[in-house]
Amino acid sequence: MKLCVVRMIRWLIHSFIYCNGWIDACTYGKRFSTKLTDILELRASSQVPNSKSKSDNIPGPPSSFRLFALSLFCFVDPFQSFQLGRERQRIERRKKDQIKKRERIKLKFLEREKRVMEKSEISTSTVLNCISLSEPDITKSVALLKQACLESGFFYVTNHGISQEFMEEVFSQSKKFFDLPIKEKMKVMRNEKNRGYTPLFDELLDPDNQINGDYKEGYYIGVEIPKEDPQANKPFYGPNQWPSDNILPGWREVMEQYHKEALRVSKEIARIIALALDLDSNFFDKPEMLGEPIATLRLLHYEARASDPTKGVFGAGAHSDYGLITLLATDDVVGLQICKDRNAVPQVWEYVAPLKGGFIVNLGDMLERWSNCIFRSTLHRVVLDGRERYSIAYFVEPSHDCVVECLPSCKSETNPPKFPPVTCSAYLNQRYMETHADLSSYGN
Repeated sequence: MKLCVVRMIRWLIHSFIYCNGWIDACTYGKRFSTKLTDILELRASSQVPNSKSKSDNIPGPPSSFRLFALSLFCFVDPFQSFQLGRERQRIERRKKDQIKKRERIKLKFLEREKRVMEKSEISTSTVLNCISLSEPDITKSVALLKQACLESGFFYVTNHGISQEFMEEVFSQSKKFFDLPIKEKMKVMRNEKNRGYTPLFDELLDPDNQINGDYKEGYYIGVEIPKEDPQANKPFYGPNQWPSDNILPGWREVMEQYHKEALRVSKEIARIIALALDLDSNFFDKPEMLGEPIATLRLLHYEARASDPTKGVFGAGAHSDYGLITLLATDDVVGLQICKDRNAVPQVWEYVAPLKGGFIVNLGDMLERWSNCIFRSTLHRVVLDGRERYSIAYFVEPSHDCVVECLPSCKSETNPPKFPPVTCSAYLNQRYMETHADLSSYGN
């Protein structure tokens, strides 16, 4: 009996460890105890003692505790119980793993659906306000411009004083340069001051959605500063790079004249913007603003390749411009799209129709910072239909040392400044490094 009890206790310990605790141990024990009780009771009932004999000393059916002990000792193999416990644990683990796997698959599916939804796009066309610089009623121009700046950050400008004949000449000269062999164009490759030629894929504006880079080539022309001038030591000042006069005679003169005319138009537009922000009309004419601007002309050529947003192929990836405003002149090939709400799901992209003889003007990041997000620097991109496209962008930024910070008329106790102050040159350097290829990648 003692041996039986010892073995039973030992088995209970084994069962507790390997068979998920006391409940399993009792379950196994009672199951076999019941079986043994039934057998012993059946045998006892078949014996009818008629006289005193050794059979009188045979005890009746064992107590439940003894049956429990006997059943554990006689019918239950501790090793078998160990195997059963381990098998049960494996089954439970397998079930948990299957549940986790299903949850992972479901989560992965939901994430994929979210990405598909985010990339799903609705394309349509938009209508922009048109501001005439010859409009005698300045209040009308201010109202139209302010509405455009609040709603989309894009508008048309007409009657700007640059003749259509001269605009066509600028486009013609631009095409002549891009028609040159690549070896000739690489002779005026973009330098550390971002002057000169930029080849295909040099710019990657939307790395999250583009597979290569922009399917465009360009040419930067900044404010011409002689090399010996102390101003040339500033990051975005210095002499421009020019194609040889033997190859493109008169090319430089045309581009310098256009640069001068575009700056004049930009300053006129800036005066209307100042009034729309409840500032003096000459606010942006100060020396630290547009008195000594970082104004950059950029010729652009998009190759004849159809864009495919679903595959990450764009003429120009989605981006916002860096500076104060941008003047854009285009040929008659549609391609520019704007997204008025970058956080919308799905995003709505609207085509902006070209305007012959006019400029498409958009606000840049610095004006958004100045206005504390009252005026918007809108996300835009170029999506092409397979036709070759030419455009001319003119980026207007303030002077190198200009501190871009929230304007007094654009902040209050309930609307504090959203951005820290930053100098123009520091902000531009950061943005150029983020979006342009490292010059060392081109070798010699």
